[in-house]
Amino acid sequence: MHELKWPIQKKGNFWIGADYPSILEQGGFRDLDQKNLIAAASGRVHAALNYGQPHFDGMEAGHRHMLAALITIIIYHRYCDGSSLLQEEDAADDIV
Repeated sequence: MHELKWPIQKKGNFWIGADYPSILEQGGFRDLDQKNLIAAASGRVHAALNYGQPHFDGMEAGHRHMLAALITIIIYHRYCDGSSLLQEEDAADDIV
């Protein structure tokens, strides 16, 4: 991130210099097909299920915040790279 002049850096196992969702959003641009972001979201879901939290609203606040951030970032990157599930209205009309 130094070449991009971002104030973020890795210290040990932790990234510092910005809030974690912002770091994930910027780092996600190099994540082919959002594989790492999807794995991180999946890990959050598995952890919640392991702790008996089968619903988003029942998750611990920090995990809920991170899962929401991950899902938002995945959707944003899918839209930006053209792999979005959105269809043009004209194309949707052709499907019968």
